[in-house]
Amino acid sequence: QLLVDDLREPLSVDQKCFVDHIFSGGQHLLELINDVLDFAKIEAGKVDLVIENLSARAVLDECLSIIDVIASERAIKIIIGDRFQTAAKVRADHTRFRQSLLNLLSNAVKYNCENGRIMIDCHETLARMLHISVTDTGDGIAEESLDELFEPFRRLKAEYTDIEGTGIGLTITKQLVERMGGRIGVDTEIGNGSTFWIELPLAESKIIDEATTRRELEDDDRKLSLSFSGTVLYIDDNPASLKLVESIIGRIEGLSILSAQNANSGIDLAKSDAPNLIIVDINLPDMDGFSVLKELQRLKIANNTPIIALSANAMPEVIDKGIKAGFRNYLTKPINIVALVDLIKDVLRTP
Repeated sequence: QLLVDDLREPLSVDQKCFVDHIFSGGQHLLELINDVLDFAKIEAGKVDLVIENLSARAVLDECLSIIDVIASERAIKIIIGDRFQTAAKVRADHTRFRQSLLNLLSNAVKYNCENGRIMIDCHETLARMLHISVTDTGDGIAEESLDELFEPFRRLKAEYTDIEGTGIGLTITKQLVERMGGRIGVDTEIGNGSTFWIELPLAESKIIDEATTRRELEDDDRKLSLSFSGTVLYIDDNPASLKLVESIIGRIEGLSILSAQNANSGIDLAKSDAPNLIIVDINLPDMDGFSVLKELQRLKIANNTPIIALSANAMPEVIDKGIKAGFRNYLTKPINIVALVDLIKDVLRTP
């Protein structure tokens, strides 16, 4: 990521091509590992859901921010139905709803044709469900293959193509949707594409609230006009992680970085240098990140200084424990540079 985005020493065309292959391969391996781990957790009944009222359009927009990039690479046009503008809220787990919808959209891109289209629409059913459909203009699925569609590790001959995947994405999506009280299905025809759909229970109220929407827009405008500056303290015993974060912070105008390779040194720097933001690894040699947070809370440093966890431990229960303990946010490794920079800027913005 650093090599691709280095404007001071830009890569040659060939170098960028090679780095893109490395990055793409790394992302694909990470997706494979995450899918297999997710599948194992679901099969073992270890997935905890937090069901709440969610805006279907807001979750769709989150997914589109990711899908738009890969769709544009294949010149695929995405069309959103008008009914999404007034779509009702649904009862679902935010992370798992997003994951399920993202999987359907990702498949609609992967199995579509070049210069194709994806149509996304929704409607309320008589059974008080929100029906969300994702239609592609791909080759469609043979009727004799439909029984295998939601079976794990069945790719319906896609393994003989250059389309990447594990064959468990739809299996995971089906199990997650059903655990949220919903349904999933497909309508398809050879030569005319496929429509995958999910249904989730409706919440009680509509999302239309003009006053709230206006306030949110005003907040967004205000955020865009703010600047940021300050010092970031990063505590991590891994030299490679330290160097990476130092490189990232070094590229952000207005920021400087302090770094420590163990918890005690980090706490001393937090007391003496009063950083504006503290980023802590969870697995440190002398004490874990939770103990560091507790000590910073005892010293009252955490009262005025936001503290973010950054760790390779990406288990949902650990992340949830971190947020409940008092971390402002919990980011996971491998580091997503854009997400880290956006979070730092958001935390350190000042009028």
